Amino acid sequence: MTIGILGADPRTPAGRRVMPSLRHHPCANGRVARIVGRVGRAAVDLGPLAEGGRLQQVPGGPLAALRLVMEP
Repeated sequence: MTIGILGADPRTPAGRRVMPSLRHHPCANGRVARIVGRVGRAAVDLGPLAEGGRLQQVPGGPLAALRLVMEP
């Protein structure tokens, strides 16, 4: 995720921008999801750090720098 994406309005005509999160501690992940929701973004759990981190890894991760939006 780039600074431009983070600074952009989280709400778009197509839906809310996605903020991926990685699960290191299950209780903390729920709290993070609530905070992400409060700022208008859609939290998406990518699983444990070892797996989800590879999805976002730059370069080469399939989700790296994608501008994902969750439909309402």
